[in-house]
Amino acid sequence: MKLDIDELCNAFISALNNAGYAQKNIENYKQVSNRFKRFCSENGYDTYTVNIGQMFADNVFHEETGELVGYRHVMYGRFVRLINSFYLKTFCRVFCILLQKAICIACIYINVEMKYDTV
Repeated sequence: MKLDIDELCNAFISALNNAGYAQKNIENYKQVSNRFKRFCSENGYDTYTVNIGQMFADNVFHEETGELVGYRHVMYGRFVRLINSFYLKTFCRVFCILLQKAICIACIYINVEMKYDTV
């Protein structure tokens, strides 16, 4: 399943609000989310996959000096772990809903077939 990056990030920030995260933490995640969106835009990514998240998490070196940026290492990694968890939970919910609908349609089809077989 692929999700639009903007939609995923917006839903993720909303989920943090709904979960009662501290406002300062939410602001930090918004900043990282904006950097992630910029990273995706610069690299031509428009839908999220776990691999794209990992590439972003690995992007922890300063562009000019090549030195490790400790803040990025911590926040990017944490952001990607949380967004992957959110992404996978969303995927599972959507999959379960689709599966449930497919089972219902199959049951209706079986019932209709059984009615015509007895006539």
